Amino acid sequence: MARRLVLGSGYIARAFGGGVSRRDCDYTDSFEFAELLKMTAPDAVINCAGFTGRPHIDQCEDMKAETIKANICLPAMLSDVCAEHGVRFVHISSGCIFQGSGNYDETDKPASQLSFYSQTKWLAEQCVQGLILRIRMPFDGSGHERCLLSKLAKYPRLISEENSITYVPDLVAATDSLLQADAPDGVYHVTNRLAINHKQIAAIFGWQKEFIPLWKLDVKAPRSNCTLSSAKVSAYYPMPSVYARLAELAMRKAA
Repeated sequence: MARRLVLGSGYIARAFGGGVSRRDCDYTDSFEFAELLKMTAPDAVINCAGFTGRPHIDQCEDMKAETIKANICLPAMLSDVCAEHGVRFVHISSGCIFQGSGNYDETDKPASQLSFYSQTKWLAEQCVQGLILRIRMPFDGSGHERCLLSKLAKYPRLISEENSITYVPDLVAATDSLLQADAPDGVYHVTNRLAINHKQIAAIFGWQKEFIPLWKLDVKAPRSNCTLSSAKVSAYYPMPSVYARLAELAMRKAA
């Protein structure tokens, strides 16, 4: 397995076994990041750092400078330093740049109307060199506040649009497979096979929820609902069905 250096301290970084926090090393400084590479000598850097807003992406509409720094400037710098030191760069991006049930593949263009957060994720992809892994609505059985299931469980009202979603352990396994195979640089959709809506998820876990239409959402930023093709990444790691992964988690919870 490749020696990997994970950057970030959030939900996705923890799934990769824990990352370097900015409290430990200010990797937003190019000199400090270069020193970190020399000290750790990784084969690959996995960038899980970024600004998603609290409690959700609406905050990015109000904190645009912070969003640009974390979601565009930082990955661009990290990618450049990795290239200078001959280290493979992996950037965790997002499929939120699409809208609608088009089963989008990696060659499709983004939607015309995007949240500011989604715009920064798309622009970052134009600034980095390496493996760019687009995920959607990550979930697992951890109970982390950023997990899709934790979010849905606490809301009394949900929309029910069809989406592709990502089981985080499959993201980790797919990343390892791409690195081991020395897969070509570029964009990969790392989402589980088949799409699902929130009403179906609620039924799997026995949640009693009220469902409202998308247009009734009181939000600043437009929300992305889309389905992605994972055929490209499945050549390296066959992505299991989202229904199989959710059923496994429901059975585990019931046991």
